Amino acid sequence: MPPRRTTTKTTTSATSSSTRAPPRGKTTRAALQAKQLEEGNGGETTSPEERKVEREGSSSSSVAVIRDKGTRRNKSPADSSDSDKPTASGVVKKRSRARAKPAEATRTTDEKGSAKEGKKRGARTGKQTRGAASTATKKTKMADRAGRKRRKGDSAPAAATADSKDLMGSEVNDRALPPLKKRRDDDTNTDESVEETDRVVVAPPPSNVTKETKKRPKKTVRIADSDPVVAMETDTIVSHHSHSTVHGQVFVMGQGDTGQLGLGEDMVERKKPHPVGGALEGLRVCQVECGGMHTVALTGEGKVFTWGCNDEGALGRPTNSEAEAFTPGLVDRLKGVKIVQVSAGDSHTAALSEAGTVYGWGIFRDNNGAFGFLPPPSPPTPSPSPHIIYSAPNKALKITSGCDHMAIVTEHGDIYTVGRAEQGQLGRIAECFSSRGGRKGISLLLKPDVVRVRVKRKADKPKFTDAFCGSYQTFAVTEKGEVYAWGMNNYGQLCTGDKVDSFQPILLKDGWIGGRGQGRVLGVAKKFGISSGQHHTVVCCGGDVLTCGRKEYGRLGLGEESEEPGVPALVESLKGVKVASVEAGGSCSFVVTETGEVYSWGMGTNLQLGMSDDEDVWTPQKVTGKKIENRKVLSVSVGGQHTVLLVSGDGE
Repeated sequence: MPPRRTTTKTTTSATSSSTRAPPRGKTTRAALQAKQLEEGNGGETTSPEERKVEREGSSSSSVAVIRDKGTRRNKSPADSSDSDKPTASGVVKKRSRARAKPAEATRTTDEKGSAKEGKKRGARTGKQTRGAASTATKKTKMADRAGRKRRKGDSAPAAATADSKDLMGSEVNDRALPPLKKRRDDDTNTDESVEETDRVVVAPPPSNVTKETKKRPKKTVRIADSDPVVAMETDTIVSHHSHSTVHGQVFVMGQGDTGQLGLGEDMVERKKPHPVGGALEGLRVCQVECGGMHTVALTGEGKVFTWGCNDEGALGRPTNSEAEAFTPGLVDRLKGVKIVQVSAGDSHTAALSEAGTVYGWGIFRDNNGAFGFLPPPSPPTPSPSPHIIYSAPNKALKITSGCDHMAIVTEHGDIYTVGRAEQGQLGRIAECFSSRGGRKGISLLLKPDVVRVRVKRKADKPKFTDAFCGSYQTFAVTEKGEVYAWGMNNYGQLCTGDKVDSFQPILLKDGWIGGRGQGRVLGVAKKFGISSGQHHTVVCCGGDVLTCGRKEYGRLGLGEESEEPGVPALVESLKGVKVASVEAGGSCSFVVTETGEVYSWGMGTNLQLGMSDDEDVWTPQKVTGKKIENRKVLSVSVGGQHTVLLVSGDGE
């Protein structure tokens, strides 16, 4: 309770006794401080709460932030300007009427009292004064501490009391608080969003987050300011067990209005597989990947060739004419760096060096438009030439790309993600920060960071060995064969059994992939793979093929009369076919068998399926062609309108 006011129901003698000095020998420091406190308040004896109400009422722009069980609400000036307005507890303050009480009325009443009663009242008032002075001393110390913590330039806070209550009965924090700051380089991820008000209490990070932040510099990526490509990397070589060691020739089919077929300006459409020559003639190609409207090829010597659409820097090299974009060209900025793997998205390309460094060029895109690889202060513009995306002691072993995001698997079993986050595909950013990083800034998206899985014990932390990016999803496989998934799930393409997007890793449940253990699959190192398009997913598990997601255009391969399965369903027409790998496009699907045959199904409008017409295919059909006859297909990659095959030589 606040100190009792001495101006109510007191006589003139009592009032004068409350202001004069204590009797001789009774002078105390508390009484002196009480007198100084009254002089500092202009002789006013109102309570601290009422003085606070007066200050708040005199300033039309003041906003009080009220904390109630962890929430904030704004107290408008109108709530504190009328002192007679009832509070939430029903108490009506009568300050103005009590102060207006004439002194003559109290003086008349006082003159009728006896001298004995006057002495009693004086003694009683002296006790009240000493009690009030003691309370005032505590308040003064609290105010001094608040003043020392208050930032320069803030208005003086009201005298705090232990009993100060807000309109809802909770304590009011009227200490001057610093304005909200946007921590652009804060790497910690939290689900708690802070509303921007004039005064906001920013809670310190938990102790466990602080410990992780202290360890973070060991994993910080290195971004070059100018030319990021060094002449030669001398770091320790790491093994890349998942990379292909078989070489072949590049074949393409589909539509290539922007040069993604690599066949020149005069050949922009092929129904059947056709070989790509030009700069690739005679070279041993070990990997080929399709972007949205461009293509990337990697040779056995570690050289990267690109062709197709270059309006956002996806080729990583200058193209002064359409002829340069419509045929393969070397990314010469990577000279001296041996590349062991490449990946491609809608408008970006990435390359992994033998030393475990990841390079990238092009651009990402989200609902707010395009943004590049370089974090602030560099502008979010396309990167026309390779820049370092990830370089750390925890070296990268594998990279994979979705439409506008990437995943990096490291030698320590971690997964780093970078790029777009609005559908949860990064697996490390809460939904409230998914749009350009929220108040934390765009660097939260452009700076690769590790995906954390919640576990009960540190020993249970999964060690990832592989990852697969869909258009807006990410899948990761652990060394135990467990499968985690996160990202867009509007058609059930995450294989989780529901249609809810996930912004953090989810362990796939028993029976949903392979049906062998809690999300586990057998033969992970040999015959397991996941490929996800925009709205569907294709799974290869032990030679069997399963699909889930949206069924339109026949992309699931389950037949025209089938229903959309809630969990991955077996493609019956491929039963008995030994499948080695799978690939999902936007609206179509492919499988490559152990014998080097290719089957395709889905939307045929863009001639991506390798069929003789543009009709949709609802069940898997074998891809044939004179130029791939008696040849073994090693891998397949699907873009927005075209398909690329890596085919071995005759008799191989």
